[in-house]
Amino acid sequence: MLIISSFCFLCIVIVFVGFSIVREKLVKSTTTAKRLGRYYALTSQWLKIKNKQKSISDYFKMHHYHSVAVYGFGELGVRLCEELIKSDIKLTCVIDRSINEAYFGPDGPKHIRWDHEPFEIDADVIVVTPVYDFEKIKSQLISKGVQINILSLSDVVFGV
Repeated sequence: MLIISSFCFLCIVIVFVGFSIVREKLVKSTTTAKRLGRYYALTSQWLKIKNKQKSISDYFKMHHYHSVAVYGFGELGVRLCEELIKSDIKLTCVIDRSINEAYFGPDGPKHIRWDHEPFEIDADVIVVTPVYDFEKIKSQLISKGVQINILSLSDVVFGV
């Protein structure tokens, strides 16, 4: 009887641990799906802007921003930088935790690593490209003493 009870207890523990692992993976995949869904909507809207012969720079002009710092150098950050370089909006710097400084060449924008001190940004606005973490990144930028406007790339793309 003791062996059966021990076996039943072990089965319950295995089921519980297995359920916890499955639940954790499900939560992670749901988070990833939401993140990808946001990126899909963002890039779709960006293409609509392009198809209407408009540009991201139109947003900055409408809001009287003449210089922009870009936070995040993933795919969307690189695409934003490429578009800004071709416009009359000045791309002053790129901020990232790890960055390939050679990407835009010696005449490209200044590169600021996250751990760089003093953390001074010479721009009218910072655009945060990892939109899924915007609020957290905005708080971190403010805690570093940033006192200029901080926008999500979603704000810009859906605001054109």
